[in-house]
Parts: sequence; structure tokens; C-alpha cells
Amino acid sequence: MDTVWNGTPQIGGVYQLLPIIYSFHVPLFFFVSGFLFSVDKYKNFWKFLLKIAKTILLPYLTFAIILTSSDAVRFYILHSQDNISIIGDIKGNLLQQHFNNLWFLATLFFVQIISYFICKIKKEKIIFVFIAVFIVASYLYELFIDKLLYWCIDEVLFTIPLFLFGFLLRKLNFYDNILKIKFLPLFLIISFTANYLNLYLNKDLKFVNMCKGYFGNVFLFYISALFAILSVLAVCKKIGRISPINYMGKNSLIYYGLHIIVLTFLFHFLNPIYCKLNNIPHMYIYISFCLVTAVLISLIMTIVNIIFIKTPLCVLIGKKYKNN
Repeated sequence: MDTVWNGTPQIGGVYQLLPIIYSFHVPLFFFVSGFLFSVDKYKNFWKFLLKIAKTILLPYLTFAIILTSSDAVRFYILHSQDNISIIGDIKGNLLQQHFNNLWFLATLFFVQIISYFICKIKKEKIIFVFIAVFIVASYLYELFIDKLLYWCIDEVLFTIPLFLFGFLLRKLNFYDNILKIKFLPLFLIISFTANYLNLYLNKDLKFVNMCKGYFGNVFLFYISALFAILSVLAVCKKIGRISPINYMGKNSLIYYGLHIIVLTFLFHFLNPIYCKLNNIPHMYIYISFCLVTAVLISLIMTIVNIIFIKTPLCVLIGKKYKNN
């Protein structure tokens, strides 16, 4: 199961937004993961390793089983015409060579292991040196090797700088000074400019895609991603008191791991409707589909999340069940 299916509506307007969305949406997850990262609460590395195995690898296994089962339903019951292979799903999840949306968890697992030792360092300047080293290493890897490795080991080079930048933003405690709405125009201008230059200088690059290892110019990628992330965080800080946003933020694991199933099934049933709307401009159709699917996915995933966190199923995602 890939991140894009043949069964999804092929709406022209989407390609106008992908270069913007893909430039920061996955980097944002790694940045925030670093922002929330802490090593001080663990007595030793082995306790830390056990913790992330429980909170990352266990959910990975759970989601892999559920995603594969959903493909089986689509293939055997709904008779989907998409290119589905149950054996391929199992192999892909075991080898994890940038396969489906779970590549993020595989990468995050190794990023946290390496960052554990880096973040133990008390001197921020040395952490900045590590960031620079990994940025250069990612550039050299993209330039001379550029291969997708098993369990996304290659992706670690590209994501550790984002993770450590998030960690330092919190450690240095100056996010209140930098995450202000008055800086938003500047952040957006820098991000859009860097992203535009990246796409302009790399003619074969339609948009950045971390899952597939498409970065273009690595330095421009980091600049674009970081300033877009600061833009998002500045806005989130302003509207962070909105309850639904807070709820989804605190329970993002389930939303991330399983939303793609809901999206896929929605497209399965919405495609026939889309096919009947060819007389309407593509952009209007795309906006309508975005609004409808966003609302439906949010509602359905909230129900799914409640089922997981309020029942013994929570142990499958590394949480402790509290029988109230």
C-alpha cells in the first residue's frame, strides 16, 4: 500500500498545492517530535530504548496489521481496482524501504536513538555542530549515493537536523520571542522563496517528497522547511487554545497512523461522484473534496481515537489502560 493510490481522484488543482504542502508537512512532525523530546527522565539508555520500542515499534506493528487488513478488505470485498498486494504489504512493512506512511515511525525510532546521545550534551554549540554535520552528510548522500535503504536508515541523515532544531528551540527557551505573528510574513517569504528556488533549480523535482527521498537542493530544502515550520508554529501558538486542535495534537499518533485508511475508503466511494462533475472546474472540485474529506476524516478518526484510548486497545499503541 503506497501513499498515493490509483483510486484517488486525479484533480488538477492538487498539483498546484503539493509543492507548498510537501515542503513542510512531514518536516513539521520531526521538528515537533524534537521539540517534545526529553532524555533527562530516563535513568539510562536501556530504559529509554524500552520506552521508544513500546511507543514507536509497538504502534508500528499495530498499524501495519490494520493497514494490511484494510487492503485485504478493499481487494477481496470491495474488489478495488488499485494495485494491491497483501504479500507486498507484509514484505514492505517488514523491510520498510520507505513503504506507506509508517516510514515515519521507522525513521523516528532511529532518530531518537541517535538523538538520545547528542541531546545528553549540555553545550548547545556542540549540538549545532552535529546539526551542521548531518546537513552536510545528507547533502553528500543525496549527491553521491541517493538510495533508499531498509528501515529508512538513509532518511535519518535528513531528519535528525529537523529533530535537533526542534529540541534546541525548546532547550534555549526563546520560542516565545521568535514564534510571533508579526514575523509570519517574513517566515513565509523566506520559505516560499527557498522552495521556489529549489524547484526552479531542479527541473525534474515537482515537489519535495521525504517519503520517496526527493529533496532537490538539500540546503534550500532545510531553509524552506524550517521557516515554514516556524510559520505554522506561530499560527498554532495563536490559536492553540481551540479545543479540537489541542485534542488532535495530543492524540496525533492514531490520526497519523490510521487516517490513510479513512481517506482511501472515502475516495473509493467519492470517486463515482467526482466522475460526474467533469463540467465543473477542477479547482472547485478539489477544494470541495478537501473540505468534505477533512471534516469526515477528523470526525471518524476522533471516534477511532476514543475507541483506542478509552479501551484496552490502548496497549496496542504503547499506552497503559486505566479502567476508570
